[in-house]
Amino acid sequence: MKNQYFADVKDYTKYCILRQFLDIPKIIYWMLTKEDSEIDRRMLNYLQSQHNAHLDRKLWDHLSTCLSNGWRNVSYIEGWLGDVVHYEKQPIDDWAKRKAISNEVISMAGKDQIVFLDPDNGYEVPYCPEGRSRSSKYVYKCEITRLLKKSATIILFQHYQMGQAVDDMIQNFSEQFKGQYRFAVRTSYVVYYFLSNSDLNWAIQRLAIKENDQTHTRLRLLC
Repeated sequence: MKNQYFADVKDYTKYCILRQFLDIPKIIYWMLTKEDSEIDRRMLNYLQSQHNAHLDRKLWDHLSTCLSNGWRNVSYIEGWLGDVVHYEKQPIDDWAKRKAISNEVISMAGKDQIVFLDPDNGYEVPYCPEGRSRSSKYVYKCEITRLLKKSATIILFQHYQMGQAVDDMIQNFSEQFKGQYRFAVRTSYVVYYFLSNSDLNWAIQRLAIKENDQTHTRLRLLC
């Protein structure tokens, strides 16, 4: 996550999902990384059409106001996502220091709590192991495993990966966490993985998910 992308379409769908669980305690680990010069204006086009407000009108209005005023920082979503602990320490490539940061998040997690992990890119990739340059952009299996041991429900942000079909990406991830992977919510740009040691039928019902014959489920979110 980078503050410069706050209020883009990926943020909108992200918050639409989280606002389905306003009554459930949550930890949001923003995994903020340093800003760069890249800004994709296309990711803001959803705010140009009132049609896209149907998912969450109040949220759409709020993000539109933020963008109009140049408020591009995750602090402007505080108070909109229910009972939340916002954890904003930046992940870093130094693995010893990274583990200390991860330990703080893990120590806060508990049963019947949602932990939302919001990395730049998503789940670890083979070419970027723990401690390697740019590893701050990923969440690692060891971190997820420890959170699952706390009986927390994990929602993980995942960018589509270049050169890989989305169905294959989801299938590969689900095989990494057999028995704990529950379902994935797809939008046109990203996937949200849901993992838990418990049944998550309650989450599926709240998200109004339409089941299909694939290895994931699909949320009715805008393209």
